[in-house]
Amino acid sequence: MRADIGPGHNKADDVEAYKEMLARFKADADAITEITEANAQFVRDHVGYGSKLAKEIDATRDDKKRPHLEAGRQIDGAYKPLIEACDDIVKAMKRKLAAFLDAREREAKRIADEARRKLEEAERLAAKAAEVEEEDPFLAATAPVIDVQAAHVEAKVAEGQALAASRVSSAAGGFAATSLKTKRSAKVTDWSALAAHYIGNGELRATLEKLANADIRHAKGAEISIPGVEIVTERVL
Repeated sequence: MRADIGPGHNKADDVEAYKEMLARFKADADAITEITEANAQFVRDHVGYGSKLAKEIDATRDDKKRPHLEAGRQIDGAYKPLIEACDDIVKAMKRKLAAFLDAREREAKRIADEARRKLEEAERLAAKAAEVEEEDPFLAATAPVIDVQAAHVEAKVAEGQALAASRVSSAAGGFAATSLKTKRSAKVTDWSALAAHYIGNGELRATLEKLANADIRHAKGAEISIPGVEIVTERVL
């Protein structure tokens, strides 16, 4: 690291100094319009200097940032365990509450289904009683009264209770009511089929290319065959 640019100097001064150095470096690079035997070694040194300068700038950046990162890590170390502990408690309570609401909802739906069945039965018996009344008024007069209206009310009430069973409001009134939600997620059963479905996705393609290039690098020049990949060889610095 240059003696005149370091952690003890003002950050803005460092940046401006490096900008000046980069401007000179770029001007020297732009002046090279053609590589020849006479300047090839100079160009090589210029490349090396540029790489060294980039590392120096990055090291200065790291020095400037490290105290802030250390302070951030200390703050995270103090507060994150508390946040995680709070989250764990909330998750545990949510699991218990979800289990309770699920059981309550199931029972309410059972009662609603039973009320609906009774209503259908009451409507069937009422229709049958109407037929009997036409055929035998005396028999119809002595038959039990079918209260279809009451069955309707009971079914309606049960239906409303079933709808509300999965919902719980705030006791203090300071929080919005919460309720069970239907969550859908993927359980992969055929990775090949899934990959084929999303093969047009740019992120997936970039990931696959990254994996292929990693395998090629790990081969270290040895023969390697990757399905669907052509190994391209080129000479680079």
